[in-house]
Amino acid sequence: MKRGLACLLLAVCCPLMLSGRGTQRLAEKTAAAIAEIMADRFNPRLSVISFENHTELSDIVIQNFYQILVSRLESSPQKNFDFSDRMVAFANGKGRFNSRRLDEIGFLVALKMLRSGPHVGVGITVFSRLSDRLAAVRYVSESIPPEELRVLDLPEPAFASAGFSMTARLEADSGLMDVCSQTEPNGNMRHYFLFPDKVDVFEWGARRMVRLMTLPLEWPRPFAPARHVEGHLLVFHNPAGTWLIAGANVAEKSLVFLRREGNWEAQPALDFVPIRHLLINDVPYLAGVRYAAGRNYFRGGLVLMPFRQGFPDPERLYEKPLPEAFAVDFTAREGRLTGLHMVDREYRYRLFTTDFEDSIVNERLRGAALAALDTDWVALSDYSRGKDRAFFFKTSDGGTREVYAADFPLREIRFISPGSWENEPGFWVCLENAGPDRSVTQLEFWRKQSVPVPEAVAPAPQPEEMIDVQD
Repeated sequence: MKRGLACLLLAVCCPLMLSGRGTQRLAEKTAAAIAEIMADRFNPRLSVISFENHTELSDIVIQNFYQILVSRLESSPQKNFDFSDRMVAFANGKGRFNSRRLDEIGFLVALKMLRSGPHVGVGITVFSRLSDRLAAVRYVSESIPPEELRVLDLPEPAFASAGFSMTARLEADSGLMDVCSQTEPNGNMRHYFLFPDKVDVFEWGARRMVRLMTLPLEWPRPFAPARHVEGHLLVFHNPAGTWLIAGANVAEKSLVFLRREGNWEAQPALDFVPIRHLLINDVPYLAGVRYAAGRNYFRGGLVLMPFRQGFPDPERLYEKPLPEAFAVDFTAREGRLTGLHMVDREYRYRLFTTDFEDSIVNERLRGAALAALDTDWVALSDYSRGKDRAFFFKTSDGGTREVYAADFPLREIRFISPGSWENEPGFWVCLENAGPDRSVTQLEFWRKQSVPVPEAVAPAPQPEEMIDVQD
């Protein structure tokens, strides 16, 4: 019986195992053809800027093929070139790519996917920007059986839950609007909790949150109470001291405080909500948006305020038209702006490059909350009721790829904020019960799981699962 069962399993699995090599071979042939074209060039930089699907294969199949191709291009042992992955999304048979700073790319690659029966082929065209002419044209093909194409046609990544994990969980008072983590000059990590009437400042110690102080908030000319109170908190250091800026949809102005010599001093209020402190052309700026009065979305428009000589300069305010949005955040590398991410009023995740080229990252997803890390990750909550989900996108060279996901059954995400826990970057996820009783607010910290190495030091003990943030 066992022998017969083993033979049956072998008969079923062998065709799939053998057919699984077809896509890999096609990706390897495509990568090898590109490497051959680049072989006689000295350390060139290249990027795919066009990818079209002229087959009946689904967009998901093409996306999965492209990921295999990128992996081969980035890990090829004989590679003598620097590959930049700039794909933002693939939908309706065409890829969308970030065209920001193409002047830094020496060779541009266009791909076309074709099919004839079981044979799938890729047309490769390479253009040299240095000589302003075509450098090479190649065509490679491979037989890919229908079984393998069905395996590739996955509606979601099979490894979606393998990347980010929860490392801390806290209980907080209801009404929590935002969390900001900031490393102090002495190396200690402080966590700032924004409520409608105060900011609580905590440090983690003795396996519990220790409140250091409470900063009361008095909003100038507040609106009538908002149905859904929302806000944003920004804390950063510069030579003038430590700045704390709190904005909310309950008032037109954002409150500004500066800490010098241990004392918090009120500063002139700002008429927008700063989201990030960034460098643009080596000049520090506050980048932000404005809430619609008493509403849970931002009015259209990006606001940039120079931060010269350590202080805001409201006389030199710059504004850029943008769509109305439920959530806005920025990605930056070494403090320099690389992209603007938003969830618009139609719940679509959109990316704006530094040249303000607009693209919809994923036509399939509808999001709500959004946050970005400087370490090339963006978290987006699902637009759903009764249960929620977070999607984690990898951003590099201006491109955006959905890689991981996490489920939150019977709970809904109120907001997501970038932060840090035990010196590890990640996301604060604020959750509420999906039922009528929303008095319990949980705050979870999610970070990217690190890949273990043989000599790795044993990880530190995890904090207690439930922690009362109140004294």
